[in-house]
Amino acid sequence: ELKGMRTPMKARDDEHDKDLIGKPGRMAGEASEHVGKFLWLVRGSRPDIAVAVSRIGRRVTKWDALCDEYILRLYKYLKHTRFLGVCYRVFFEEVPRMVLILRADADHSGDPMVTTKSTAGYITHLRGVRSKILMDWGAHLAPETAYSTPEAEFVAAAHGTMRSLIPVGAVLEDMLRRCLISCTGLDNSTAIQIIEAGYSRRLSYLKKYQRVSIGLLHDWNSREENFLFKVLSARNVADIMTKILDFIAHWDHCERLGLDFVDTV
Repeated sequence: ELKGMRTPMKARDDEHDKDLIGKPGRMAGEASEHVGKFLWLVRGSRPDIAVAVSRIGRRVTKWDALCDEYILRLYKYLKHTRFLGVCYRVFFEEVPRMVLILRADADHSGDPMVTTKSTAGYITHLRGVRSKILMDWGAHLAPETAYSTPEAEFVAAAHGTMRSLIPVGAVLEDMLRRCLISCTGLDNSTAIQIIEAGYSRRLSYLKKYQRVSIGLLHDWNSREENFLFKVLSARNVADIMTKILDFIAHWDHCERLGLDFVDTV
């Protein structure tokens, strides 16, 4: 019988967890099967477990007893939240004025025991004053190790824009038959300044190293219908795609995502 857990992963490992590192794991042979099931949930309706699943997935080839604990805790969390899902709140009178909002974030080598590369994550909402529709979400390991936090944050913004904001916006414009205002929120002031300037001598290596273009994001956000804004770190919902959060922060972001418990009666 699994006891429910209120977060998918501990914010930090305790002494008991550290003792398990390096010891043989009982679930090594079936780990990839569990990860595949978790990834299906993440893609379908559970972005709140994305970080836990990505960290477990990176350890499939280096499995130990601590990884067994990670999987067990995630199953306990899923049991506790089995009726949690994506809920759309739509007021149809707001549809002609809704805007598309992307929030992006990166953890800058947040899982150093396995990789030095950063996790880049993004969340895309269609928003009105009261309406909130979660359109897309994603997270992936950056192609290369970031030299600095602004670099990691910029790469996250670039991938979120090209993989989510622009494609989703194009589909919605065809459906709504109007030009859609698109906004991008970042919590790193330096990354915002770089995008607004359109160049950076210090980050001139990005085109060759990370295969991303500063000029592209500058041109996109310079359009009349697009906006770039600073979001407070504590309110950046994309954090839930890149960082292990404590109980309060985790559930704050679940609410901002638009996740809610579904009435099954």
